[in-house]
Amino acid sequence: MRKTIVRAMMAVMVCCSMLAGSFLTVNAASAGWSLRYLKGAPTSENVMSWSKGATTVQTTTTMRVNNISHGAEVFVYTDNGISAFLSSNGASASTQTRKGISVLGYVNFSNCGSGSNSPSGTFSY
Repeated sequence: MRKTIVRAMMAVMVCCSMLAGSFLTVNAASAGWSLRYLKGAPTSENVMSWSKGATTVQTTTTMRVNNISHGAEVFVYTDNGISAFLSSNGASASTQTRKGISVLGYVNFSNCGSGSNSPSGTFSY
């Protein structure tokens, strides 16, 4: 039901923008992710991996990491071509893709580092 309403709203927006003589541009879609390793805490307190399935709306898929410290490293993967280890703030990996394909994004710790760590980042598709 919700998807139907959103699609109907998008169709109205496209028609209105065409009538007004302007063009509607679609911005890149993205999802935020975060992991958590608390040194000395029970394993139930840690978030060691994250994943999300999506449909691409742009021609580049990117995985970016922020807030990583203490020598930690995360493994980022997408089933359309990204497979990388990232260990510094602002590091990213990208691949070219096509619009409208299904893609799975996955992140996990490959090295938790020497202390508590809460890396986060974005999955842009």
